Amino acid sequence: MDKTTKVQRTKSVVSCYKRLFTTEDGKRVLADLMKAHKVMSSTFSKDPYETALNEGERNVVLRILKHLHFDMEQFEQRIEQVSKNKDPFWDK
Repeated sequence: MDKTTKVQRTKSVVSCYKRLFTTEDGKRVLADLMKAHKVMSSTFSKDPYETALNEGERNVVLRILKHLHFDMEQFEQRIEQVSKNKDPFWDK
C-alpha cells in the first residue's frame, strides 16, 4: 500500500469515528467506555497481568479519543464530573 492510499484510508476511518461518536448515542457510549475502561482512574493492580489488561483496555479508548481530537479541557471537565458522580450523559 502506498503512502497516499494509507493516508486516505486513515482519514476515512477518522471520519467514521467522528460521525459515530459525535451523536448523542455515541457520546453516551464514549462516556461509558471511558468509565468502564479506567480512562479516568488508575489501571494499577497488584497482579501485573491485570494491570496489563487494564492498560490495554484503556489504550483502546484513548485511541478513540485521539481520532476524535478530543479537547483536553473537555477531558479535564469529564474527569471532574465523574469524580463528583455527575455524569451529564446518564443523569438526564
